[in-house]
Amino acid sequence: MVFTAISTVAGVISMVAGVISMATGLAPLVGWSGPADDGASGGVTADPVSPPIGGQESEAPRVIVGPLGDNSRCGRQTFGPEQLVWRVCAGVAPDSVSFGLLITNNGSAPVTVATYLEYVQTGTYLSCPEMAEKQEVAVAAGEEVVVGDAQCSVPREDEPFVYQGRGWVAAADATSATIKKSPNAHVHPDGRSSWDPDIIAS
Repeated sequence: MVFTAISTVAGVISMVAGVISMATGLAPLVGWSGPADDGASGGVTADPVSPPIGGQESEAPRVIVGPLGDNSRCGRQTFGPEQLVWRVCAGVAPDSVSFGLLITNNGSAPVTVATYLEYVQTGTYLSCPEMAEKQEVAVAAGEEVVVGDAQCSVPREDEPFVYQGRGWVAAADATSATIKKSPNAHVHPDGRSSWDPDIIAS
């Protein structure tokens, strides 16, 4: 009877030892949930990053009638540097096609910027005839200026071509800039012309 009791106690001790062994083997997994995914519960979610000034979309129309005559168009408005907004434009006259940068200073202080302007004739990139591609321009507070126009004008051809202004406006000491384009001007020798994109008539 004593032997039976001892055997029973030994069996209990063996079971307890087994349970302790299992618990010890599982210990490293207790409370471990793995690495948290970004945005998942328990993870750290970064604050949303605001787009840079030059990347903000404008409430202004994508295409406007430009300053290069009644039959002219300017492309999407771009912000910066400083309080400037600008567009690349093209214009079609009876005997010529012209290109320009429309720059507006909405700030209370003058701003000096570097500008670049060229034009495209059916896939060929060309320099303006009477001006350097790169120029430094001072824009007074509240002023609107046009870079190019008569200095970046070419005669109409005796065959159809597609024209487009191409350029940028950047801080005077900038080391990089984003090129923007005017709408495409489809110019025909019979006097017709059309724009793509264009303003939808009301």
